[in-house]
Amino acid sequence: NPNNADQNTNGIPDGWEWAYFGSLQPGDSDYDGDGVSNFQEYLHGTDPNKIKFWLSVTNQYVKSSSVPVSLEVVSGVPSAVAILLDSTNYQAATWTTFTSNLTVSVGPTEGWHDIWIGARGRLPTSAQNWQWIRVKLDETPPLLVLTSPSSTNGSQPLIQLQGYSSEALAKISYDIANAAGSTTN
Repeated sequence: NPNNADQNTNGIPDGWEWAYFGSLQPGDSDYDGDGVSNFQEYLHGTDPNKIKFWLSVTNQYVKSSSVPVSLEVVSGVPSAVAILLDSTNYQAATWTTFTSNLTVSVGPTEGWHDIWIGARGRLPTSAQNWQWIRVKLDETPPLLVLTSPSSTNGSQPLIQLQGYSSEALAKISYDIANAAGSTTN
């Protein structure tokens, strides 16, 4: 039986190695770096390629529905990746070939969106690891209301503005133009 062959004589059937690793591996090595040898994983019937990773985005607040997400693999060798948006129905996930740089579409609805990304090894039955990251789609600029001065025309060389915004602002930039010239930013 070819599934029981052991060409590299490490005590692990070749069929098991090909299924999990896509190649023959030393029995005393640790493919996923979890501190348990490939041979021990085989003997105990555990997944020899458990994936651990972290997610990151450039900014949690986005102006576009296409959000770039990076995966940093900590251990294991991922073969497949899946994306879920605003759902934790892992059984409904569609798995595709692994890539560490993904673009996730959060759709047209503004507000907070939960992005769940899963990674697994070569087999459909391989252990899945899911990580979560949250982004806010905000395509509408904040409203800036000036309450003082009530007139935009003035004869004073000093302008003092008062007002409020509909949401927190990180910064305000402005341009001034008058008879004396203009100043930007």
